[in-house]
Amino acid sequence: MSVSVLQQLEGKRRSYEDLSRFMGAHTGGVPNYALLLGAGCSVSSGVRSAAELTEIWRQEVFKRHWPNETYEAEVAKLQLTKSSGGWYNPIREYSSLFEKNFDLPRQRRIFVETEVSGKSPNLGYAYLMRLVDKGFLNTIFTTNFDDLVNEAFFQFSETRPMLCAHDSSVSSITVTSKRPKIIKLHGDYLFDDIKSTVRETESLEENTRKKFIEFGREFGLVVAGYSGSDRSIMDVLHYLLRSEDYFKHGIYWCLRKGDEPGDELLKLLWRERVYFVEVDGFDEVMASLHNDLVGDSLPIDTSLITKKPKSIIEKFCDNKFLLGSSSELIKRDLEKLRKMNEREEVLGIFRGLKKEETDDTLDRLSDREFVVTMEIRRMIERGEFEGARERVAREMKQALSKRYKEDLLDLRVMIEDVSGNIVGAISTVDEMISADPKDVSLYVRKTLFVGNHEERISILDLANEIDPYDVDVHERRLQCLSEKYYVSGSSDRDAIYKNIKSILDASLKCDPGPKNPIWWGILDFYTRAEMPREQFKCDVENLLGRLESLQPHSTLCLRFRLARWSKSKDDRGSLQADSLIADISSAKAGRSLSERHKYEWLEMDAFRALRRSSDLSRKISELEINSDFSDSPHFLRRKSDFLMEVSGDIDQAIESIRRAVDAKRRSADVARLAVLYKYTTNGSAISALADAKTYSLSTVERFQLKLEELQANGDIEGYLALLRSQQNTKRSEGLTVIEETHALLLLKRFEEASKLAKASLDKSGWQKDAASLIVNYELAELKCGRALNKRRLAEVETICINDLEKSGCNYLLGNFEKAKTSFSSALRDNKENMFVISEWAMFDDESGRKFLDSLRKDINMQPKQSVELA
Repeated sequence: MSVSVLQQLEGKRRSYEDLSRFMGAHTGGVPNYALLLGAGCSVSSGVRSAAELTEIWRQEVFKRHWPNETYEAEVAKLQLTKSSGGWYNPIREYSSLFEKNFDLPRQRRIFVETEVSGKSPNLGYAYLMRLVDKGFLNTIFTTNFDDLVNEAFFQFSETRPMLCAHDSSVSSITVTSKRPKIIKLHGDYLFDDIKSTVRETESLEENTRKKFIEFGREFGLVVAGYSGSDRSIMDVLHYLLRSEDYFKHGIYWCLRKGDEPGDELLKLLWRERVYFVEVDGFDEVMASLHNDLVGDSLPIDTSLITKKPKSIIEKFCDNKFLLGSSSELIKRDLEKLRKMNEREEVLGIFRGLKKEETDDTLDRLSDREFVVTMEIRRMIERGEFEGARERVAREMKQALSKRYKEDLLDLRVMIEDVSGNIVGAISTVDEMISADPKDVSLYVRKTLFVGNHEERISILDLANEIDPYDVDVHERRLQCLSEKYYVSGSSDRDAIYKNIKSILDASLKCDPGPKNPIWWGILDFYTRAEMPREQFKCDVENLLGRLESLQPHSTLCLRFRLARWSKSKDDRGSLQADSLIADISSAKAGRSLSERHKYEWLEMDAFRALRRSSDLSRKISELEINSDFSDSPHFLRRKSDFLMEVSGDIDQAIESIRRAVDAKRRSADVARLAVLYKYTTNGSAISALADAKTYSLSTVERFQLKLEELQANGDIEGYLALLRSQQNTKRSEGLTVIEETHALLLLKRFEEASKLAKASLDKSGWQKDAASLIVNYELAELKCGRALNKRRLAEVETICINDLEKSGCNYLLGNFEKAKTSFSSALRDNKENMFVISEWAMFDDESGRKFLDSLRKDINMQPKQSVELA
């Protein structure tokens, strides 16, 4: 079958010589191609192939179901398809069998870790390292969980790669960086959230997908050892090939001679700019490229290997795949290595005994140093922070190379961050800045640990002076100023807003395109910020005009339109809002599944933001019966929010968001689930979420979960102590004062609450839009037996944009009927607000509890009421 199909595709065939010529035609040290490696590249390094594992798992499942029948592969596939179609997918057999044999993500991680443990990169990776060193490649995408590419850099190259093993780290990678990049499309075996099952491999994480697309605009792609079985990657390739702006240098897919290409790959090969090259294997094609582009020298820079050289070469010389290779180049190089080993010449080189060896070798990471860094990483993963600190300190004393010191400092930052020692993390980043004061990424990193707005901004201003064209610095500056804007009074906001606009302008001058991350930062700002309607309208429409001239049907542009027309009640009912809904529906029509997902989520968000609950209910019911969407964490999160907002059905809402967290851990979903558990006073469930054995949590995530747990348990003293112990964290200081005064009110420490609130308000000039803090202060004064400042509260009430704050002011002023009317209106719009106000200190007495009971009756909200989906 494959022969006839490839004959039909004869016009798409290219020779190895074509591939070599195209890769060698790069100029200025910038390669024309990125490399995508699949599991086939790891087989000769001792990692079992997907086909081999699939065969083993299929036999195991078959024997469990039909213990008395003789196993035959094709018969087993047919019987499993008929009897187990609910989980068995013969097209994606590896993923469905993997999920069946290992129920939990952690079990799958442990299996992968065991599978790749102790494996060393084979000779093909050594050839690849030389191609990277000589500038023919510098970006390697891989679907593999193993660490062979990264380890190959440390064993065979003096170059230090950037490794992105999970989605949160990939956004820091830049296309233009000359430093080699390894991007793991499906995660790393050191993390529980590796992608390995059918559902998990049907979509790339957002940051990874964006980065894959970004590289597609600049480079061609050479693919080796990959079958094309993951929809997540193939859908992106199909989508990008629709435009001539992507893969201008073409996609060259290396097919192993005799292999049968799958249906998804055959579809892709019919596309423009996609070609296939038949090769003997990964090691063989790398050997040929090395010989043609680099020369006939050995692929190993022997001066870099300082430990266990004999065993490394012996592994090459005894490798059954290399011994069986038909490549004359591999045979030649193996013979050279064998002779060197026999003469022990290589040992002297490996051990650094040559007299002409220079101090440059001190900047190279030895095998031992690499192993130590991996051991420390595993200690951190296990929560052995003190032991990890001691190991880093011990290694720092004897570290000679600059590279090793940098790696150890990186690990120290990780230790202090994960263990919650923010001061230690900042101190270590400062040490790194002292060593390399021109690296602006270090300044951005430092601001992640600093809680004070002014200090963050001054750090970023310094980074901007060093490199005014770094868009990541611009985005972080915008983020920090936005946080300051939200907690500042009106007199300060004008100046802050001017700074925000100047940062936006500067960033868009550097990169006006939609790939600039500042677009999403400013969208978030306008979505959350409270500002005069005309100013908001004018500024957002100006930005919309720029976006519509670039990509009018992109989700970014459509989300800007949603921000514009969902801000006020009048806008939500306008013809422009109707037009937006129609345009979202039109934009998603005809899109591939991977692209359609984004528009489905956007449509759900639009229905919710525009207060179209019946439409959202129908949309949920429509997607609920489609497994392509119903199991997605994005859908489950939105369904949970809908259940809370429309009915206040917290049990169903928790079940939905819990399924989202089980499917794929996302920080926002974990935080949301903790909030819902807090509403039900389920502190033990929050504690389980924070278990380090289950999730790898950042400091800020763990801190927030602990706050929610203490509140759920009613431990307000512990909550207040934790707040005060973390004064200089990543949290906003303005938010912390509000939380602290509220905790003091709940603890009946009214004098203390009054003094704290007054000190903060004196500092900010008693701006009337600091509503929450002013209400806390006046409540504290009232509880102390002093008179309310009714004039001040009335002024605050008139300028409040938030309906709940406005209602709270009226309640405190004694305008109970007015307060009840406005509270009821806000609660009907969003029943989750009932859970929010139930925690307010102003209702923490007999009359307050009666008032809340009357509100529940008015909105007919029952604790376990559920919503009927259309």
